Amino acid sequence: MLQINEVINLTIFRNFRLVAGKNGLNREITNVDILEYEWFNDGFEVFHEGDFIITSLFFAKDNQKLIEKSFIRLIEKKISGIAIKTIFFKELPPEILKMADDNQIPLFLFSSAYMEDIIIAVNELLKSKQKYLLFEEKIHDLIDRSNSREKIASSAHEINSHFKNNVITFYLTFYDKTVSPREITNYLNRLFYKQYRSTDLSNISLVKYKAGLMIFYTFPDNEKCDNDIHLCKRILRYFDIPLNLFCIGISNRHKTFMQLDISIQESIYADKICYIKQKKYLYYSGLGIYSYLMPLMKERSIQTQVDIMINILLEYDQKYTSNLLKTLLAYAKNNGEISKTAAELFQHPNTIRYRLQKAKDLLAPYLDEKNFYEYIFIFMNLYLLKTG
Repeated sequence: MLQINEVINLTIFRNFRLVAGKNGLNREITNVDILEYEWFNDGFEVFHEGDFIITSLFFAKDNQKLIEKSFIRLIEKKISGIAIKTIFFKELPPEILKMADDNQIPLFLFSSAYMEDIIIAVNELLKSKQKYLLFEEKIHDLIDRSNSREKIASSAHEINSHFKNNVITFYLTFYDKTVSPREITNYLNRLFYKQYRSTDLSNISLVKYKAGLMIFYTFPDNEKCDNDIHLCKRILRYFDIPLNLFCIGISNRHKTFMQLDISIQESIYADKICYIKQKKYLYYSGLGIYSYLMPLMKERSIQTQVDIMINILLEYDQKYTSNLLKTLLAYAKNNGEISKTAAELFQHPNTIRYRLQKAKDLLAPYLDEKNFYEYIFIFMNLYLLKTG
């Protein structure tokens, strides 16, 4: 569903002024309609729940009391919001503003936009959001299931019917993990309404996926492609997307879009490690051992074992005010070197050895003591991947 606080990010709403009902900005819009004289006389039967109403209040220009009457009927219909073009009324009576506030109906005033353009923009946004959801589901299916070549080709062409042979995938997520996924949707909304239609961008597709933005760049065999990060920066600049807000995971180049599922997964893995290592961007080819660890995230039995061990360590730490988990994380990060682990934690090496032995004793039922470091490296990194 589309919410009002998404719609107001459109360029056409730039000069709209919210005068009441700010607590209703999360209301969902299902349609946009115009209230004019004929609908007023027909008893509002044309309006339905979720409608966003645009009006000039022409029917009330000679009788201001009709504004309140119309608002009462619209609120009864459970409309989502109202925008009034200030042709006949520059301001609204206080009782109308109070009614909008009390019922949490966002009320806007505007002067310059054409009503028909508003309807077109919002309806296109509704269609775009449905497309986002469809493509997101396609991506999910591609990386979560075993797919035939025909299925991959079909999904690729649904995302972009102009896909070329070669594909690179970029996956962008916010550095700040507290940012709402809705911000990604807002970026996409702005992109689709910046009138880029005159330029041929058929080889580029931008798709929302979970809390990130996925960019597919496809190109023919005879095209000389930029260094991948330079290519990504060029695309982002073109779409006015600020590079500094994101971690960027970059897939390998694949010489057939039939490997689109692999390309997508690589970009997601690279983005995840990029965030953990606090880098601006990361190529999948540079993941090293993480390229083998990431697929284990999908293994439920392994994740269950990780959870069990982490809980054992956390319970011990909480009970005895110790730092076993923190020590093991640092130990894995420093490739099992006690001196580096001690330096990072500002502890004596013997303290680190004591904690490692305590962890061995606690985790003995789950780990082979002979391969303790190897297990700790795997499980601590899986824990970081899960929580990072």
